Amino acid sequence: MFMSLRTQYENLGDLMINRAALELMLETGAVVGSSSKVPDWYRDRLLAGLKNVSVTGRSLPSLVGASKIVVLKPGGYPGIRSARAALLWAVHTLYLFALKALGFHVVRLPSSHALSRRRYRWIDKARALAPRTLLIRDAESNETLLNLGARTTLCPDLAVHFFDVHSPYSTPTAAIDDSAKTELTFSFRGDRRPVDLGVLEETRRYLGVSSRVKVASQVWFDHAHNALLADSAGAEFVAYDGSETSLMKIKETYLGSNWVVSDRLHVLLMGALNGAIPVALIDPKRDQKVSGCLAQLGIYNVATYDERGAIFWPPELQGIAAIRAALLKSKAALSGVLAEALHD
Repeated sequence: MFMSLRTQYENLGDLMINRAALELMLETGAVVGSSSKVPDWYRDRLLAGLKNVSVTGRSLPSLVGASKIVVLKPGGYPGIRSARAALLWAVHTLYLFALKALGFHVVRLPSSHALSRRRYRWIDKARALAPRTLLIRDAESNETLLNLGARTTLCPDLAVHFFDVHSPYSTPTAAIDDSAKTELTFSFRGDRRPVDLGVLEETRRYLGVSSRVKVASQVWFDHAHNALLADSAGAEFVAYDGSETSLMKIKETYLGSNWVVSDRLHVLLMGALNGAIPVALIDPKRDQKVSGCLAQLGIYNVATYDERGAIFWPPELQGIAAIRAALLKSKAALSGVLAEALHD
């Protein structure tokens, strides 16, 4: 079994995701993985208490001694937009087919998919056919891949596997006192709409929030954007800088928040994991993955904005009790889907 951890430190959501994946993978046998470029604390947390896991510092792990399952980490596949990306994905796809020819069972953990530019669609199709098991976390991506002839299974995002399970980065629901929370936390992608204090104020009015606002950033290329937003609003800012201390500060921020508003899926999910009500504020043309994944989980707190910046809010929001119930239901469904996929 193989799992590359090379770039996980850039996104703290992957830590929860891949810990859950490791636990499920270990039910099938030993895991061989790579931990190059991963901080020691991150690797130690990820592997704490797990047996039959071996890691190397190389970019690609040795498959010697591993069971014949190759597991690709979760995430989005945004589609190829450049010749350089096309070359990289083509080489990776050839690598997957080589493993498949050697008898390995290739599994893609829950991910999303967008079509590439037309001249690169052949890579999309080949990449979709390489895995024996392709798990997809939103209905639109699933339909796209089915049209390419892929074998897919629609299932929830793997992050929900840690809901209501003891972890340093999520808190059991019984430990959360919702009545004591009044804060509102924002976190936005750096490649979407520019910093706009009007959005913060309109959101506060919609939610009826008069208390202070905080800003968080879970992914490094969102940091500058969110730091500027926090500075403009005079708000407290916390960012993941690769250290466990910063990770725990983000957790504490979500724990103290009644709402987390974002256009990043794993910000919304980690907020929910720590008892905040997630509210997606998205570009409907570019962020279908977010709304699609949330809908697959049974969460419908989605607001959209148009090219003029006008925001269209849902008439009402699901409360945290409904969110918890949806995540628990999705967690149970996910466990069954993954177990079947990894034992197929």
